[in-house]
Formats: sequence, C-alpha cells, structure tokens
Amino acid sequence: MRDRKVFIHVGTAKTGTTTIQHFINTNRKIFENNSFYYPMTGLVDHCHHGISFYWENNPIFNKNFKIQKDQIELLRDEINANNDKHILISSECFRLLSVNWKELLSIFLDKEIYCIVYLRNQIDYYSSKYIEQIKGNQTYLDPADWLNSNFYPNEYVSYINELKTIFGDKNIIVKSFNKKDFYMRNLLSDFLYIFDLDISNFETSKNKLNQKVTFNTLIFNRYLNYFFDSENYAYFLKNTLTDYSTKIGVFDSNDHVDYSVFSINERKKIYDQTKECNNYLNKEYFKGKVGLNNVIKTNQYSIDKLIFDENKAFKIIDYIKINDEYNYNKIIARINNFNENSNADIKLFFKQLFEMGAGK
Repeated sequence: MRDRKVFIHVGTAKTGTTTIQHFINTNRKIFENNSFYYPMTGLVDHCHHGISFYWENNPIFNKNFKIQKDQIELLRDEINANNDKHILISSECFRLLSVNWKELLSIFLDKEIYCIVYLRNQIDYYSSKYIEQIKGNQTYLDPADWLNSNFYPNEYVSYINELKTIFGDKNIIVKSFNKKDFYMRNLLSDFLYIFDLDISNFETSKNKLNQKVTFNTLIFNRYLNYFFDSENYAYFLKNTLTDYSTKIGVFDSNDHVDYSVFSINERKKIYDQTKECNNYLNKEYFKGKVGLNNVIKTNQYSIDKLIFDENKAFKIIDYIKINDEYNYNKIIARINNFNENSNADIKLFFKQLFEMGAGK
C-alpha cells in the first residue's frame, strides 16, 4: 500500500462500530507505526461524530460533539500534517442526509478514497436498532408500532447504491457482519484484514461494549421515554441501566436477556420482505459466505409473550436511587410534573410505579 489512501468506515449502525472505533483509538500509536492515522479532529468517544454531524448546524450537536465553525479546515490541516500516512475515519452517522460529501472528500483529492460498510441480517439489525433507540430515549413505541414506522425492506440496496454514487463501484468495501464470515471468526481481525494488518500486533480488550439489557430493564427504559426525549436527554440513564442489567438483572432467573424484540410474525415479515434484497447482495458481495441470512429463532422468548415484572422495576428504581442520585432526582421531578394531555394512562402507571418503588 505505497500510495496513501483514505478509508471511511460508515458502519452501518449496530455492526460492531463502537468496538471497532474503540479499538482503533486505543491502538492509535500502533496504527501510526503501521502508517495509518486516525484524526483527532471531530473525534468524540472514539468516533468521528464531530465530522458527520458538522453539517447539521445544530447547537445541541455542536455542543455534544465539540464541533467548531472551522471544523473541516481543521481536519484538512491535520490530514496535511500527516500526509505520509493512510487515513482512517469512522462514524456510522455519515448516513445523515446533511453530510456534504463533496466538501468532505475535497480534503482528500490527492488520495484514493475507499468506503467500508458492514451489513447485518435485518432481523438482528432492526432488533438492535430498536433497543438502541430505547436506550437513547428516542422512542417509546412498542416493537410492532416501531417496526411499522422504521422498516424498509430495500434499505441496504438503497444505501449501497448511494455509496456507489459517492465513492464509485470499485471503491466500496462491503463486509458481512456475521461471525462465520469474519476473518479468523473475529470482527477486529476481519477489519484489520482489509489493511493487511495482523491482530496479534495490537492490544485488545475483553470488555464487551453496548451490551444487551434484560427484558425488564428495556421495558422500564421504554416507559421512562414517555417523560424524557432524545433532544435534551439522550442516553442520560444508559450507563446506570446497563450496569444494573449486567450486575443484577442477568443473574435473575426470572428475567431474560436472550429475548427477541419482535414477535414470530414480525420476524417472518422481515424475512419475507428482505429476501429479494438479500439474494441480490449475497450474489453481488458475499459469494461463498453466509452473508445476509435472516434466521427466525424459535427458541427465543418474544417480548409480546413476556410480562413486565413490577418487582423487577422496584429493584431498578432502588439501584438508580443508590447509584445515580442525580438522575434519580431528575426523574422524580419530571414524573411529578407530567403532562396529562398525551399518554396519560401510561405516564400515571409509571409515576405510581416509581412512587411505590421509591417507598420500598
């Protein structure tokens, strides 16, 4: 790889992006020793959301992602200062419609530019995306209603075609997010293989990122979202609820972590309506691999068959009260002043639940 290249990793979301980004940033010195540079400009929590959100021109995003008015010029200067290295940039939020690709790619006119995109089977992808939106206070919809509003059978084909328009057919590196397809059955080894790098030369962590929460923790978070929106409170309780789930919830034999967000019928809907799209992508990019193979697991609990346990909710409330007093008080203040004009029954139920839990 003598000619310096640019690799823009665009996700997709829920394909190990956090793991990859954390790995790159943690190993930045080793990457640099191998002639790869991971820019500091726009870097927030190991990823380049400070670049992908730049064109949103949103004061909240600008603050959260530390975006400056001259962000792109700062990136250009940093790239030029490291012109002897290949460039790695990563953010799953490059899917934002606001991204000005022409302006971004103009920084790299003297380099060949590649796009890296992982695709995950749609049943797992939409399930994981729903859970993430619950954690991020982005939705309070139940899975069925959410799926009706967010399911696009040809989403992957449309996105790949969009990337082809931006980068060119030959500069798209499409990868299967399936352990059986990973090089050495390992996501990070698979990612490094793109650059002819060996994972044995890098530092790896056994810590799991973005762990799935238990059923009752997820439903508790969904009820909470009736009071807290993502614009002002995104992910405000994510760490506390994840800690509860991994330290207490998973050890409760009456709670579940191996559950399906969607019912059997909803999973069949995803399977049937993505079949044509997946056949095309498997033939185009995943010959001889598992690729996009939706599997309907019949041995999983489905959320629609499980019942929210109020006693588990009391445990969660107690955990928040002890371990996150600031956000506990924030919740108390909000539920005591809730708006009865919409979803009043659910809000009242959660308010009473919280009051009962707080009094135990």
